Amino acid sequence: MRFPKPLPHWSFRQLNTSDGNSSSDEDSSSKLDSDDPLKPQYRPSRPR
Repeated sequence: MRFPKPLPHWSFRQLNTSDGNSSSDEDSSSKLDSDDPLKPQYRPSRPR
């Protein structure tokens, strides 16, 4: 939880992915991208 306050929903989704908690279909394929903290901005478009 290095994020300051309540960020967009994708913020905690990304954290869960890095933790390996979220085993969603897109999360497993985006595992590599989720490691990059500079690319979370494109994730909000694909929360489904």
